[in-house]
Amino acid sequence: MKKIILIMLVLFSSLAFAAIEDYYEAGERVDLNIFCVLDTACNASTNCSMTVHYPNGTNMVQDANMTNNIQYFNYTLYDDTVSLDDVALGEYTAYVYCLSGDETDYATYDFEINNYGRDESGNGLLMFIIILPTIALMVILVIVGFLVPGENKIDFGPDGNRVLEVNYGYYLKLGCYLGAYLCFWVSTFLVWQISRLVLSLQGLTDIIRMIFIVETILIFPIFLIIVLLGFTKIMQDSLLSKEIQRGLPPR
Repeated sequence: MKKIILIMLVLFSSLAFAAIEDYYEAGERVDLNIFCVLDTACNASTNCSMTVHYPNGTNMVQDANMTNNIQYFNYTLYDDTVSLDDVALGEYTAYVYCLSGDETDYATYDFEINNYGRDESGNGLLMFIIILPTIALMVILVIVGFLVPGENKIDFGPDGNRVLEVNYGYYLKLGCYLGAYLCFWVSTFLVWQISRLVLSLQGLTDIIRMIFIVETILIFPIFLIIVLLGFTKIMQDSLLSKEIQRGLPPR
């Protein structure tokens, strides 16, 4: 499950046209905080090290030990006393290696140090342009899903309720709600990127990122629930349609 989630996160990161995960302003403290990269949860005995390459590809840091904060690991690349003359501007690549017992794993982390501490490529503006129709589509799908009737046509007679016609609008409702959730998921991703690329609000960015990960995890059970509901309804509607065609009074 975690591998699938990571694949989806990477896919959406590529759709953002930005491989850079964080931006830092030259002359300010650069704290690299990396979430646990192991398939299982990290613990107090987990050890992680980091190798960092300068923008020109040469080694800046080699196998430096990271501070274990259980859920994430930290390495301070530059502190508050660094001189601007000592900071190389550009895109850095970091490699994180973690070890816990017999389990090992690694991840790459790309970040940029520039004069502004934010994205200068214009991708943030693109996110603003994309998020508006995405939110509009989500609202439309919710409204359509709410308004479309999904109940069968029933005759409430003195001898009991009798189904006169099967209504297949129920499947449209399910599709609309699933589509609305996917739009909500995409919108959260776009807000995350806007916070990261344009606003440069690290705390807010981390919160929205975690919300996006939770939404990504929920996609699979939600999709499964909708498929099961749809399959159950198909079976019921199939039986009702046969009874109606045969002139039987389905209940």
